[in-house]
Amino acid sequence: MPTVNANATILVTGSNGFLGTWTVDTLLKRGYNVRAAVRTEVRGQHLLKTFEAYGDKLQIFPVGDIAADGAFDEAVKAVEGIIHTAATLGSNLEDVEATGKYGFDLVLP
Repeated sequence: MPTVNANATILVTGSNGFLGTWTVDTLLKRGYNVRAAVRTEVRGQHLLKTFEAYGDKLQIFPVGDIAADGAFDEAVKAVEGIIHTAATLGSNLEDVEATGKYGFDLVLP
């Protein structure tokens, strides 16, 4: 499996969720640059404050509605890796699964 060198830029979707935040934390600790996809700038402020010690290694990238066509077009530019943790929560497993698969397709460049 190919590896991504430390200091590469990795896009993390759902970065302000539970799994996403831990993913961002792990990547920053290992020396990666992280582009954190969030729905709004306001949601990204918590991440910036939490990881302020990493300075410009963390970039917040608002994408709006993650299910919208083109939501990730700019976010995926010049990244060496993508970790997709964004998800819709709900009680209907089929809807959650469908949204996850659709979101995955949108993230791929």
